[in-house]
Order: sequence, then C-alpha cells, then structure tokens
Amino acid sequence: MFVEGSADQWPESIFTRDMAMAIPGGCILSRLAIYIRDGESRLAAQTLQRLEVPLLGCIHGKVTAEGGSFIMLDPRTALIGRSERVNKEGIDQVKKKVREAD
Repeated sequence: MFVEGSADQWPESIFTRDMAMAIPGGCILSRLAIYIRDGESRLAAQTLQRLEVPLLGCIHGKVTAEGGSFIMLDPRTALIGRSERVNKEGIDQVKKKVREAD
C-alpha cells in the first residue's frame, strides 16, 4: 500500500503493515505506540478509503496495537503478539473488532 504524505514528516511510514490489520471484510486501523508515528493512521485511513477498502474499526484511547504484530492464519484464526508496541488492552480491542466482523 502506498500511503500519501511526506516521508520527511513520517520517516517510519515505509512500514505500512503497522498501520492497519487486514481481516476478512476489511481493515482495522492501528494505534501506533511510538510518538514519531502520530498521524500515520490518519493517512492510512485516507488511503484505504480512496482504495475503497472497508474500515471496520480502529484501535482507540490510550491503548496500542500495531498491524506488524498481527496476522490472520485463516478466515477464522488470528494471532497477535504482545510487546512494547501492543499492550493487553490493545489486544482486547483487536479481539472485539475481529469478533464483530465475523
């Protein structure tokens, strides 16, 4: 996915997998943990909307969950890793969004 925006402003934006989690039916927008990446999810949302990819929700609040730690193994099985970029509350929100989309 090519995300529009300035690479000078968001130097980490080359890691586009982090910005969203692809699940059957669309995407869940991430909430990125590192402050330097603030604003990237908004750019990803604009790009996904332009590409007509359904946005099924977003990680919100003070929690974090990033797409780089998430994978769908099959249409009914997902894995997410916990780390300094993905906290328990973020995992809980991802679980809820995946279940809602099922």
